[in-house]
Amino acid sequence: MQVRAPGDRGGPGRGGLPPAADFSGFEVQGDATDPDVLEAAGIGRAALLAAVTENDNVNCMIAQIAARLYGLGQVYARFEDPELEYLVEGLGVHVICPAELSLQEFYRSGLLAREGAEGPLARWGEERA
Repeated sequence: MQVRAPGDRGGPGRGGLPPAADFSGFEVQGDATDPDVLEAAGIGRAALLAAVTENDNVNCMIAQIAARLYGLGQVYARFEDPELEYLVEGLGVHVICPAELSLQEFYRSGLLAREGAEGPLARWGEERA
C-alpha cells in the first residue's frame, strides 16, 4: 500500500514515476496526515506502518497518528534530523535516521575512526557517539 503526503514525489516509483512492475500493493491519493485518508488506505487493518516521506514533520505526524489513534505496535518513522526523535518518544515508534545509519557504517567499515578524527563529519560523529 502506498499513501502519498502533500508534496511527496512518490513511493516505490520515486520521482513521480509509476511503481515497479512487481509492486503488489495499491495507491491511495490524498493527504497522508489525514486520518480519513489513512482509514481509506486500511490503517485499521495494518500490522505495520512506515512513514518514509521526504518531510520529517509529515513522517512524525503519520507516526503519531498510527501509534496514538490506532495503537499500531510496529510503527517506523524516517527522520533526516535525529534530534526530532523526542517527538515520538514513549510511543513505541522506531526512528530510522539515514545519516546516522551511514555514519555507523563508516565506523563499522573502518573508513572513519572514532578517536583522533578531525573535521566536521568527525565532530558530528562524536556528538552522536
